[in-house]
Amino acid sequence: LAPPAVPRPAGGVGVEGPLRAPADAAMPAANGEPEERAPAPSVPKLSQPRCLALPAAPRPAGGPPETAQLVFGDCVLGMRALPDSSIDLLIADPPYDIGVQKSAWDTVPHYLEWSRTWLAEARRVLKPAGQLFIYGSPAKLWICRLNIIAADEFGFEFKQHISWCYNQGGDSRFAGMAQYAVRMEHLEWFVKPTQTGAGQPAAGHTFNAEEAAEHYTPEDREEALAKGVGRVTSESLDKGRPPRNWVEVPRENSRSVERRYGAHPSMKPLKLCERLVRVHSNPGERVLIPFSGSGSEGVTAAK
Repeated sequence: LAPPAVPRPAGGVGVEGPLRAPADAAMPAANGEPEERAPAPSVPKLSQPRCLALPAAPRPAGGPPETAQLVFGDCVLGMRALPDSSIDLLIADPPYDIGVQKSAWDTVPHYLEWSRTWLAEARRVLKPAGQLFIYGSPAKLWICRLNIIAADEFGFEFKQHISWCYNQGGDSRFAGMAQYAVRMEHLEWFVKPTQTGAGQPAAGHTFNAEEAAEHYTPEDREEALAKGVGRVTSESLDKGRPPRNWVEVPRENSRSVERRYGAHPSMKPLKLCERLVRVHSNPGERVLIPFSGSGSEGVTAAK
C-alpha cells in the first residue's frame, strides 16, 4: 500500500519519532462517568518498533474511498495520537512472549505492565459497542491473565472464547513427547460497553453471522435431511451452518499466498483475517491493527 502522509499532532513528530497525545485527556471509565486520565504510563522498551495500521482521516462527502495508513513505530505511542471513540474494530495480535523461532520481538519484559498500556489505549479509542479481539498462545497463561485484566480493570464485556484450530506444524516424535502437540491458538472476543441515556436502548455490536456460514458437505446434507424429516428443508441447508466458536483454517506454509511477499514466523492466514473483518465490521468502518506483523489484517480490511 502507498499510505498517505500521517498528520503530525501538535507537539509531536512524524513517523520517524514518537507520537504523543495530551496526558491529561479525559478517558471514559467502565461505569460511564468521565474520569481524568492519569499521566501516561511509561512504555517498556521493546527490542524493535512495532508497525501500526492507522485509519485515514475522514473523507469529504463525495470524495474518494478512505484508504489505509501504515505507520512504523511503537503502537502504544501511536494509539495515543488517535481520537477517543474513533475505532469500530480492533484486532490485537500481541507478542506471545514464547520466543517464537528465537525472535527478539517475541520476548517482552514486564509483560502484564506493558499489556496494560496498550489495553488502556484500546479501550479509549474504541467506540461504544466497538469490538476487541486478542490472540493468545496456549503455551503460557498470559492470555488468561489478559482476559481478567480486560474485563475487571478496563471494563470490557467478555463475549466469547474462539479457538483457531489447524492441523499442520512440526510434529514431535512419540519418543520425545512430554506434552500434547499444539494445534490451536486462542482468540478472545470483547465488546466496549455502550453508554446510553435513560430509556434509550443500548446499541448492539456488529455480528454479520451469514459472512461466516459454513457450507454443508453432501454427506452432512443427506444426514440432516434424514434426521430432520418435516423440520429441515434443502432451502434452509443452502444458507449454511451457523458459525461456531471454533474455526478450522490452515496455517500458512511455504506455498501460501501470504508468503509471496516475504516471510514472518507467526503469520495469520488471510482466510482467518477475512472472517473476523467481515463478521465484526461493516464497509466504511474503521479497523485498527496495533500489532501489524506481516500485515494480513490490514490487507484484508483495505480490500
